[in-house]
Amino acid sequence: MTPPTVSIVVVSRGRPAALKRCLTGIEQLFTQRFEVVIVADPAGCEAVRIMGLADSVKLVEFDEANISSARNVGTNAAAGEIIAFIDDDSVPEPTWLDNLTAPFDDTEVQVAGGYVLGRDGIRFQYRANWVDRAGWTHPIEIDSDQPVKFPADKDRAIKTEGTNFAIRSDAIDTLGGFDTAFAYFLDETDLNIHAADAGMATTIVPQAAVHHGFLASSQRTAQSLPKSLFDIGASATVFLRKHASELDLDSEVSRYRNHQSKMLARHESRGNCSEQHSAEILATFDRGVLEGKSRPFGVLSARYATPPVFKEFIRRREFIGSLWLAGRIWEKRALRAQAERAVNAGNRVTILVFSPSARRHRMHFTDGGYWMQSGGLFGVSSQGDPRFQFTTFRRRLRRELKRLEPHREFTNISENICYTRAPELA
Repeated sequence: MTPPTVSIVVVSRGRPAALKRCLTGIEQLFTQRFEVVIVADPAGCEAVRIMGLADSVKLVEFDEANISSARNVGTNAAAGEIIAFIDDDSVPEPTWLDNLTAPFDDTEVQVAGGYVLGRDGIRFQYRANWVDRAGWTHPIEIDSDQPVKFPADKDRAIKTEGTNFAIRSDAIDTLGGFDTAFAYFLDETDLNIHAADAGMATTIVPQAAVHHGFLASSQRTAQSLPKSLFDIGASATVFLRKHASELDLDSEVSRYRNHQSKMLARHESRGNCSEQHSAEILATFDRGVLEGKSRPFGVLSARYATPPVFKEFIRRREFIGSLWLAGRIWEKRALRAQAERAVNAGNRVTILVFSPSARRHRMHFTDGGYWMQSGGLFGVSSQGDPRFQFTTFRRRLRRELKRLEPHREFTNISENICYTRAPELA
């Protein structure tokens, strides 16, 4: 059976450097054939041209501060039978797209969502959740790494994250795309509710993982402090009007306001803002609520008049291997140099650097195109780890490689690790 064609849609605004890193990660996907649609502001489009990828992608200039509109522009340009979404401040694991699209072999599945790792690359931001009619999420316990299919349930819609989900193109046609009343916040949640109402099954795929940097944007600072809560107030109000009309609107809006107030209080305690600044930010939420009470919603339309032509993504280089390099903290510079050579030779590369401490681990994708994990030999590297775990270098390395193997599919992994660095490349 011929596999379905896949389009990846990336929306970017105000973050050209992040977009370049995201695209570098997309280049290293194991999936062989897909297209990439980039909807970006002028700076983002220029970044794509500088990378030399303008002819390899569908590049659409769009500079409106409305993520739903931008995603609709992306889906209008997408020719794939399946459309996958990832944000510009995220980087996919190399196995992401294969895992995310595998559930669509089941014809009942219309939507699939994966897990999202946070800034440290270790702890999860989002796993499996369902969402109620008021827009609040509730955790779902999944005790394995295997995909789980959930039949449609109007009262418990399955939540997918905008930076890591996929949907059949004919399903998004049926749903009418993203409601542009949601300029920011609850945009994909609204789509989840519509999918449940339409009887569409959703699969959650734990191994379809992306790393979400949660970078500064027009909405928040680098410390995740909101610059304005206007769009959140407006979107929350629209969502309640649209999906929870039987509830008391003012009472439900107050729940959202209290939640934002508690988050601002945390920022105050961390020194990210003053009490006065916090009050000023919260006032923008109230202005958004007033706007949301009269904002039109539900104006949806067909994706396109003439179906677009599929444009296969062409990488700047082919990636044939997936290597790990490992060493002590004092070997970090040499390992970085080796990693750069290995990437240029067409390898996906992961560096693991351990210090003689119990420091918590971090994992991130570098601008040089390789993964870097660093932390203490005795430190935490997975959720649920003890704060201190005595081990040797070799045992710790073996443990980390086993944990990463499903995502990186190393070509130089060995049951009997007898070296700390991968062999030098010619």
